[in-house]
Amino acid sequence: MRHSLLTPTLLLAAAALLAAPLQAQETGVAGINAAQTEQVRAKLAKLSVDEIKQVASAAAKIATDKSQPASARVGAVRSLGLLQCRVGIPALKALFAEPALADDARAALQRIPGPETKTALLEGLGAVNDAKLQAGFIDSLGAVKATVAIATIKGYLGNASPLVSEAAQRALAAIGTPDSFEALASAKDSDLKRDLQIDLGAKILQCPKCAAGRPAVLAVLRELSKSTADADAALAAFLLRFRYQDADAAAGLKSESAIERRAAATFLNGSRDVESGKVLEKALASTKGADLRPLLGAVASRAQASAVPILRELLTKESDDSVKADIVKTLGQIGGAAEVSLFADLLKTEALSEAAKEALSQVRGPGVTKSFTDLVRNASKGKDFRKALLDIIQRRNLRDAVPSLLPVLNDPDEDISVGALKIVERFATKTQITQIQAAKDSAKTELVKNRLTSLITKLQK
Repeated sequence: MRHSLLTPTLLLAAAALLAAPLQAQETGVAGINAAQTEQVRAKLAKLSVDEIKQVASAAAKIATDKSQPASARVGAVRSLGLLQCRVGIPALKALFAEPALADDARAALQRIPGPETKTALLEGLGAVNDAKLQAGFIDSLGAVKATVAIATIKGYLGNASPLVSEAAQRALAAIGTPDSFEALASAKDSDLKRDLQIDLGAKILQCPKCAAGRPAVLAVLRELSKSTADADAALAAFLLRFRYQDADAAAGLKSESAIERRAAATFLNGSRDVESGKVLEKALASTKGADLRPLLGAVASRAQASAVPILRELLTKESDDSVKADIVKTLGQIGGAAEVSLFADLLKTEALSEAAKEALSQVRGPGVTKSFTDLVRNASKGKDFRKALLDIIQRRNLRDAVPSLLPVLNDPDEDISVGALKIVERFATKTQITQIQAAKDSAKTELVKNRLTSLITKLQK
């Protein structure tokens, strides 16, 4: 053996150490002091394959030796799992007959790779009668994707213990094959079953090698999409059907089923191809009322500016003010400078003023700032309206508004003049000193002259 530290006595200690590192740090393991413990830990990290087998053999002896303290046996069992050495499989199988150690043995066995593990776990399932132990073995068979156990696990779907029957459902889903999907169909209907069918169905549909299993999955999804008891499952089923072309999203937008309409809008929302955008716009043009909302959400999410003309037309046709407000907000998200004057006009309407304010706070794009300042400079728009726009310019930090607002400093309405002055003072930069100097020279009030003088002095520092 290369590592002289690993004497026969320390092999046993090393096995126990693997399972109780924190305890080992404090008290040592099997008579080793703290310093020796660290030495053992360092050596274990460098073990050869043969040495791992020796440590596993030592751990197996501890695990099966009934004269050893219970804590030492548990530690040895867990170390066999950490070592992941097949040498320990016979010892772990022998412990299935001991209720106190069977679950630890099962968990350790699950960590050891290889077909022997799957066979041993299947044998262990048949050897235990306790529901908790059975559920543990079934979960482990799922974790190691034991396809050889599908038929056996299927037999536990109807078990009287929910612990066991639910473990069987989870295991079949974890195995993740078309055969396990079909076996899962035998389970009693439940939220868990539907969720697992959706998750596993999605994996099978994505799997290039699982083409033979697709018809069965799609058949289940068609049934789930009809569910009135589980809206979430129905929605998820529709989304998968749209994705894999088992249903038409364009038709879904016009469905009598609210869930299907929602699913279609959600699907188109997540899509980014040109064709789905055309489908969405076509649906927008022919929809009205509350049914527009999911479509508006999809358009906004896609930032689909090509839908702006359709939304502007819908705004003139829609009779529900709450829906019109949503249209305005959506225009604020996807529109541009051309929509600013529309929002400005809507500020004057009682029903849509709040939506218009929100839209003005969101609208982006080239020329937006100029559209704002042009409206502020238009005295015919009214004082309250212009003040509202100045407030939005300031809240949105539209720094490029400064040059266009300099002429407003001479506005005959002092409130408008001072409002524009505050924005200039806040956002002006050193590069604009010449323009500000010109504005100061042409200022009509001492207030403006004095404050611009102070601003120039500040910018020059």
